[in-house]
Formats: sequence, C-alpha cells, structure tokens
Amino acid sequence: MVLLGKYDTEDGGGSAASLGVVADGPSTPSAADTVTNLPKSKVTNFDRYYEWNAHSFVENDSPKNIDKLITLPVESKNLLYDLKLWAAENHVSQSTCSKLLVILKKHELQVPISARTLMSTPRSISNLLDVTPGKYCHFGVEAGILNSLKKYFHNPPPSIKLNFNIDGLPLAQSSNSVFWPILGSLAENFYTDVFVIGIYHGYKKPDNVNDFLKCFVENLKDVLLNGIQWEEEIVKVHINCFVCDAPAKAFLTSVKTHSGYFACGKCTQEGDYYEHRVIYPEINSTLRTDDSFRERLQEEHHLQERSILEDIKELGMVSQVVIDYMHLVCLGVTKKILKKLVHGRMNQRLTNLNECSVKFESLKKDIPLEFARKPRELSTVDKWKATEYRQFLLYTGVLLLKDILPAPKYQHFLSLSCAIRILSSSSYLPIGRDYANKLLIYFVKEFKTFYGYEEMSYNVHGLLHLCEDVKNFGVLDNFSAFKFENFMYNLKKCVKSCNKPLEQCHNRITEIMSLPVVKKTAAIYPHISNDEENGRKILKLHFQNFIIIPRHPDNCVNLKNGQIVVINNVLAKDKIFVSGRVFKKRQEYFEIPCKSSEFGIYVVNDSDLSDTMFIDVSDVERKCVKLFLNDNESLVIPLLHTFNDDCNR
Repeated sequence: MVLLGKYDTEDGGGSAASLGVVADGPSTPSAADTVTNLPKSKVTNFDRYYEWNAHSFVENDSPKNIDKLITLPVESKNLLYDLKLWAAENHVSQSTCSKLLVILKKHELQVPISARTLMSTPRSISNLLDVTPGKYCHFGVEAGILNSLKKYFHNPPPSIKLNFNIDGLPLAQSSNSVFWPILGSLAENFYTDVFVIGIYHGYKKPDNVNDFLKCFVENLKDVLLNGIQWEEEIVKVHINCFVCDAPAKAFLTSVKTHSGYFACGKCTQEGDYYEHRVIYPEINSTLRTDDSFRERLQEEHHLQERSILEDIKELGMVSQVVIDYMHLVCLGVTKKILKKLVHGRMNQRLTNLNECSVKFESLKKDIPLEFARKPRELSTVDKWKATEYRQFLLYTGVLLLKDILPAPKYQHFLSLSCAIRILSSSSYLPIGRDYANKLLIYFVKEFKTFYGYEEMSYNVHGLLHLCEDVKNFGVLDNFSAFKFENFMYNLKKCVKSCNKPLEQCHNRITEIMSLPVVKKTAAIYPHISNDEENGRKILKLHFQNFIIIPRHPDNCVNLKNGQIVVINNVLAKDKIFVSGRVFKKRQEYFEIPCKSSEFGIYVVNDSDLSDTMFIDVSDVERKCVKLFLNDNESLVIPLLHTFNDDCNR
C-alpha cells in the first residue's frame, strides 16, 4: 500500500515530502529531499569503455583487453622489439617463444634462439625474502610510480596521490597455492594502469601481517618523505586510499574480521548474535575517527598486535581505508538479494522462476557492446561476476523486477539502485549525495522487513558508511577494486606451471619492466572506423567513452537537448553527422522513490518516431541501453560513464 508520509532518520533528519511508504514502516526518500531535482548530466572524463574494464579477475571476455601489464607503442622499433612485445602482451610461454625463434633463425633472421635471451630474463632472483609460511618478492613503489609518470605526464606534476590494493589470489582450484600481491595505481580523474609493488606466495596467507608488509611500509615511508625524482624535479607523493575487501582489510589493519562483534571499521556498533550469525541491526552508532583508532578507544575492535601500517603517520586508518563497493554492493548486497529471490525461502522466492529467467535471458540482444557480459540464467546467480550484479542493479533488474515483486519490495530495490546510480556519477553528486544517503538509510532500515532480521549483515550495515567515503574521494569508481581485480587476472596468466610460481611471475614482471615505457597519447574523438559484419561494411562512430553502431543495441543515444534518438546511419564527408529518428513520446517508468526521469530513464513507444533527421555529432551527449518491454514499448536507461561533453572535438 502506498501512502503519503514524512521520512525521518533516527537522528531526527529528513524533510516533508510526498513519499512511497511501506505500510507500517518508514517512507522511501523522495527527490524532494534534495535541494533541487537531480541535474542534467555533465561529467568529467572517465576512462573509455568503463564497463569493459570493470570485470572481475577470473574472466577476460571483454571486447578489448584494456588492462594490460604493458602499454603498446605507436610504432615498433624492429623485429626483436616486436617479438618482445608479442611475447609479453600475450603471456607466451618461454618454450613456445623459443620454438618460434628457432623457426625464424632457420630462415636466416637475426634473432636469438632462446626466449630468455630475447626477453632479458633474470638468471637469478636476489630479492626473494622469507615471509612465513611462504616467500615474498619486492619490486618497489618507485618503479611503478616512475613508469606511470612517464606514461601519463609530459612534465612532472607537483604531487601525485596513490591508491593501494592488497588481496589474496588463488592460483589453482586443485591446490592451496595463493598469491598476495601489493598493487598500486595513480589516483587521477582518468584511468591509470595498475603496477606491482610486491608479491607474496605460499599455500596459505602470511602468518604475520607485519612480516608481510615490512618492505612495503619501509619503502612507502621513504617515498612519502622524500618524493620521487623525475626529470630533475621532485614529485611529492601522498596516499589517497587503501582499497580492499573486508577480510583483507581486517588482516592488514589487525582488527576483528567481518564475522566478529566489533568488526565495522567505520563505527563502534557491537553486533548481535542471531540465528547462528553476527548481525548489525542498528542505524545510528558512534563513528570511529583516525585518532580513536590509533588510541584504541574500543579495545574489542583491535587484535593484540598492532599493524605496521600504523607506523605511516600520514595514513588515516579509518578515513583512508575505504569501503569498496565492488565487494560490498555488487558481490555483497546485490548478490544476497538475488540469492534470496532465486534460492530463498518460499515466501521470498520469485514466483514462476523459469518464466522470469527466460525473460531475463531475452534481454541479451539488448545489451550494448560496452558490457563485458550478457544476462544469463538466474539459476546460475551464485556464479555471476561483479559486473553482472552491477548490471542487474543499475539496468536489467530495474526492468525485470517491476511486475514481479510487490510494489513496496520493488521500491526498496529501487532505493539501492537509485542511490548507487547517484554515487556513481559526478553529475549527480554535488546535490544528490545527501539524498543517496537517505535512500541507503531507508534501504538498510527496511532490509529486515523484506529479507529477514538475520540478513542484517556486515555488508548491509556497510551501506550506511558508503556516502562518507564518496564525500572524501568522489564517485564510487574512484576507489573501487574493479581495475585491481582485473589486473590480478593478468598476474595469474604469468604463471604457466605449478613449479616456482613466484619466480615465474617475478621474471615476467621484470621482463615487462625492462621494456621502454611508451607515453600514452590522447586519441582525437569522435572518429570513424570501418568494420565488416556478415559480409557487409559498417561504419562505427567512436566517442571517448562509447561507440555508436547504426543498429540495435548500439544505436540509442541522448542528445544534449534531452531527446532520445535511434541512430540509423553514420555519415562522413567534410564533417561527421549521424542520421536518426526521435522518440516523440516518453513517460515515467517509476515515480517512487523519485521520478525515473531524474535519471533520464523513460518508457518510449517504438512505433511513434519522427521522420529521419540529420544530427551533428557534437549534439550527442551519451549512449543509452534500450531494453525491450513489449511489442510497442522499450525502456531507455542512460549508460553510466558515457557522457560526451568533455570529449575532444
């Protein structure tokens, strides 16, 4: 039942509005809770093809493998250079590479006959250290920073900030062999490559976190103090944040794990034991601070031995150890919801699951090329990757659940979807963050109503603290683990056998680091490429953050005047134009917790289109996902991270 009401947080906040309310429960925050309605979208450049980059490390099925361990040069220097790049880029085994070199040598080409000679493979490894119960190899913070500076800057910047990621990486299903890499990346408003700082290998994680982190911490403290010298200039280095999942975060900071009673790294709430698990049902708790952490004001939160990370005085142990939304929202809360809907108790499970799954799979044909994966059977939900949960939360789930869930439960799902959409876009953040926070508070409050009191888990609780990290670091993707997890897949490919995996990985990374660093140059956008599909030529129009192809599902766009257009042709002579037809009518898809139009989400009539018109490419603002609803209608949802305002003309 939908009522009119007032939304109040437990601390007395909130404002009067016309809201959707679950009977006998708190209301969902409406768009009226913001200063004004959400703005039309303008964002800073994000790396092109975000959706292709942001998939978990156990897959590599993106249309382009963007996250490489190396950067390809614009021009090749000679045959040997080409061969080195080919071997490094494709993770070619030394035996295969050596066989190719022998063949080339037979044809009187001046090449070595050994891959070790070609790749300058180290003959011995001097920097392996014992870290019980395994070995650790340290490459250093400086090398990764210098390579990144050379790639992305023409002149030394005054200062840079770094993101760090540390997590476990299982190497095989048949053994306990595991890497624990320490990774880094420049924190910029554009995509930057990940670099390796150090790697631990063993058959379990390191016994002592301080032994594991010792080289890294000593190295980082020196870099923070003295900076990095590049081209006779000193570049100051600062920590931006540490991005880790909950178990790794607890290990690195020496605190109770996520299953403990005092596990939350952001507040002092004591968990309750209920139905054989620890839950966090409270909404308002005292927040931790960097000072209270170091002073151990809540002893129950800490383990006996302090983490060596506390020796880095510049590091905020609370403020700069962030909540990663890839693990918390995608692999945590969204996965929990889907598992309840697919495998939960009878009163929680979707009715006509097979019918729902067929409908969900039918959306495959509507998913643009920017996504790494298409919808698959709901029965496989346990095996989905992080971007599949993200796609469901922000796109396909918005359509699928509309007529399946009861209205209050669907509105509850939308409160999370809308909040994450706001927090993922720098367009919405300036005036939308507080509203997103109210949506998340409502979502957490009512989670027990729809999914059970026992499901008020560490991850659900963590949503209450997400907006504070967004306030400090910007949009969610500024501090997510997506690109680090994707990079781990490439690390895994460095290992060709179970024999001495750390030595193999060390050699591959050393080989890559010995290659010349090639500066990344900005492409000119938009531009056209010729392609061939089914024997016919087709023009593709490349913008900085998306590609338009004049056929479904890659031809739906928003113009800067707000119109929704389907592109039917790309034209280029002296200037690039597109031709297309405008949807004449559009209507709201949902109105609670706010109007769908606030996000550019509309229902359009596929048979009510204008005549073909010519459009200058500078008028194209963003690409959209157009999902089939019925014989006459489709749902149009703007694709995040595809705004075109800041593209090169």
